[in-house]
Amino acid sequence: MAFLNCSNMSKYLTLFFFIFVTMELSAQTNNFSHPKWSHFPGETATSSDFVILASGEKIFGSIARDYNLANYDEVVFEENGSKRVFFPRDLEGFGLKNGQLFFSKALPDSSGPVFLQVLISGDLELTKYRGRYFLSNKDRFEELKNTFQVMVNEKSRQRTIRPYIATLKSFLIGECGIERYPKIDRLPFSDQPLITMVQDYLSCTQQDFQTHLNNVPVFKISPLLGGGVSHFSLTPVENLSERADQLTQKIGYFGFVGIRFHDFRLLPRLSTDLRLGLTVFETGVVSSYAGTQLVWTGSEQIRESALYIPWSFHYSVVKKEQMEFYLGFSAGLWYGTVTAEDGMIDERRLTAGEIWIRNEQITTGLGSKFIPGFKMGTNFRLKGQKRFFAELEYSSQSSYYRFTLSPNESDYNRDRLSLQLGVEF
Repeated sequence: MAFLNCSNMSKYLTLFFFIFVTMELSAQTNNFSHPKWSHFPGETATSSDFVILASGEKIFGSIARDYNLANYDEVVFEENGSKRVFFPRDLEGFGLKNGQLFFSKALPDSSGPVFLQVLISGDLELTKYRGRYFLSNKDRFEELKNTFQVMVNEKSRQRTIRPYIATLKSFLIGECGIERYPKIDRLPFSDQPLITMVQDYLSCTQQDFQTHLNNVPVFKISPLLGGGVSHFSLTPVENLSERADQLTQKIGYFGFVGIRFHDFRLLPRLSTDLRLGLTVFETGVVSSYAGTQLVWTGSEQIRESALYIPWSFHYSVVKKEQMEFYLGFSAGLWYGTVTAEDGMIDERRLTAGEIWIRNEQITTGLGSKFIPGFKMGTNFRLKGQKRFFAELEYSSQSSYYRFTLSPNESDYNRDRLSLQLGVEF
């Protein structure tokens, strides 16, 4: 009997040890500090893209991408001139030479594994997948949720009640966590605030960790230099059949410098730029007004110079490494001076058959400063980081000119269609 008891006890101890080891292994976080996940092949100082196959084999090469992606459904991997396509089920994970890491894992609501991006690794891991954030340690893996499904009138509705606040507090334990509770209560649900909070906590608890976005900029900044031509046309504020005004020369010239903000980490297809431009325009105006007894005609020369400060926002419909095509809108300030000279008015008296000629100013600039517009453009990669760009922009200035033929006045909007060429450095 004693022999049987001893045997049973041995079996129980063996089973307990097996369960304990299995639980410990399944609870471990990924060891991204291991050389297996290094971006550097061998002893070289140049980082490289790589994939880790499901078998554990690591291969260095190049992963196709046109900009810094945060979401991958598949990986197009090139090695020695040959390309292969990998899905999450095929890989343990992969890394980009800029420091980004991704690993394959099945989420509770996914039909198969997906590629999770690693934001912070260590004893506490912060990961991301398509706007969803996850925290894990050696015991738990949970999603940080910003919304919660509730039933309203027997229909499922999403409500933003920030359940991620409670989840964060349950992971950030101890004195270091409690000290941060007031900040957690006000914490925005986005990359940088969550990363900063987890970093601060791990630093406070003196735990080792790595941040995997250090080499991925929040956005890029590029200087701009360019110029172009503008076509100006007139639209009357009020249509008058007896009044006609037109410009004799419709082409103006401009140059500009600026700065562009692009390749945002969270919204890589969006970009914005701020420019400072100088515009010159010389033209003539021809005006006429027909009354019942008198007909007035006039002409004048106009010279303009203006400082134009547009702020533009663009969305890249096509965004590739070699070229982009984008649409956008602009809103700018126009500080210009309009100088009129050699104004001459002919007054024809129909009943008397007389013509009176006098020198008189016809044109007045009304000082319209706000100029909204729309644009479309494309850019092409040149040598190095330089890119050549071409844009077509339409903008309009309300009540820009007033033309006076005594005793009649007429106000005009001025429309501007410009072709802009330049280089982004």
